[in-house]
Amino acid sequence: MNKSILVVCISLVVFLSPTLGAKMMSNQNGDRHCGMAQGKVISSCLHRDNGQSRQGDCCQALYELNLQAETPNARQDLCRCFQEIVWLSPYNKLIGLPEHCGISKAVPFDTKTDCGRIKL
Repeated sequence: MNKSILVVCISLVVFLSPTLGAKMMSNQNGDRHCGMAQGKVISSCLHRDNGQSRQGDCCQALYELNLQAETPNARQDLCRCFQEIVWLSPYNKLIGLPEHCGISKAVPFDTKTDCGRIKL
């Protein structure tokens, strides 16, 4: 599948899903929550309006994701979720964004983190 089509599909899931506000948690629907989280961050952080990035929207999306990851399992799942895509271009631009936004105790978005060691 073309990367552009994938981004559009993930973005549509985010905007059309009635469960957007659902808490991230480790359960049978974890893949759905991961896709929604990826779509929200991609649409907020990598899309541009009139050539301008929307840093405020991006940081807010990252803040909300970290806030929703309330348990060690949810934080580990969020870490693994973004490890799936950050090694791909253009998604590698997401690496370090939570720290750049000044989010305290943010779940890191990089490929080197051992997600199993993440705590609250």
